[in-house]
Amino acid sequence: FINIAKYFRNKQYISLEEYYYYISEDSPSGLNLLIQQEEWQEVQVIIDNLFTNMPELCQIIFKLWQGLNLTQAEIANLIKFQYPDLQKQYQIARQLQRYTRNILKEFAKQWNKINSEVYLNDEKDIKRIKSALEEYLKLYCKENLFLLIDKIIKEFSDEEKTRIFSCIKSENMLMNEQINSNLDSRFNLIVAIKSKFENDMHLEADSLSVVNYKIVDFVDEWIQIRKGEFL
Repeated sequence: FINIAKYFRNKQYISLEEYYYYISEDSPSGLNLLIQQEEWQEVQVIIDNLFTNMPELCQIIFKLWQGLNLTQAEIANLIKFQYPDLQKQYQIARQLQRYTRNILKEFAKQWNKINSEVYLNDEKDIKRIKSALEEYLKLYCKENLFLLIDKIIKEFSDEEKTRIFSCIKSENMLMNEQINSNLDSRFNLIVAIKSKFENDMHLEADSLSVVNYKIVDFVDEWIQIRKGEFL
């Protein structure tokens, strides 16, 4: 994912053939055969419009699932206070199936409006692009959350940013004080991120602490991708 994200972020134009190759090199032909010559930007615009117009619950579930890589059971545990009807894993699974199906159908509808030469005719065509679209939604949800971290990091001092993006380990062992300082800065960033995510997704305060290890992994992923932009 890290290499894909850097590639997409730094390139203004990319064909869907390139996109499909990068996200699913071993997959059977799908989007790359259907819409090889169309602009990557068209897919970005369609998905962005679809996602921002989804019900808020759908956006929250996808951000937790595709963005933070939480399990359906973990998602249910997080949103059950806000949505009492969604307290079980199977209930989240049903929601995801329904939303994914709707997104695929709506994508095909929007795509056909602007690409009459490569028309998605029926359920069979839609099924062929399902895997690629799901991979793109994962990338989209991650980037959506990364942008929130981009805003948060701007509130940190240059010294704190340097500590956050510095490697904690190296061939020459760092002094304990420096290690602790770097860890403290990352800890403060993670606390701020969890608070922001909880607020934006209407989660209970400190509820993301139960999946803290995944938040840490997510932040480390963001650090690897954004390191060159903030130092």
